[in-house]
Amino acid sequence: MKRSDVHHVTFHIERATVLLSVPEATTLASLRSQLVPALATLARSALSSSPPSSADDIQLWEDRDTEGATGIRVCDEGSIKSLGWARWKRLYISIRGDDGSFGEPSYTIPDPMDGDEEQ
Repeated sequence: MKRSDVHHVTFHIERATVLLSVPEATTLASLRSQLVPALATLARSALSSSPPSSADDIQLWEDRDTEGATGIRVCDEGSIKSLGWARWKRLYISIRGDDGSFGEPSYTIPDPMDGDEEQ
């Protein structure tokens, strides 16, 4: 069986979602760099904040994955492979504020059933 090293990462910020499909050797720094132009495009229509000017203005968060833990936490640095992520991963984006700090991200996870009509 052929194994693919492609991972699909969804990034959630406010009411927007960005999907990147990347090799498992991709680092978090590289993911942040790839998000800069995507967020610049979204800023015109879907973001209430200013877009990041560089990858350093982006902080990535993930669901807590320890048993009994709830909420989200800042992602560790490293590559997708070294972090042991599954083929599909959901992350949340925080953009550096005017005061130079990062707040917890604001996001909405779309309901896959949204828009489906009852028959």
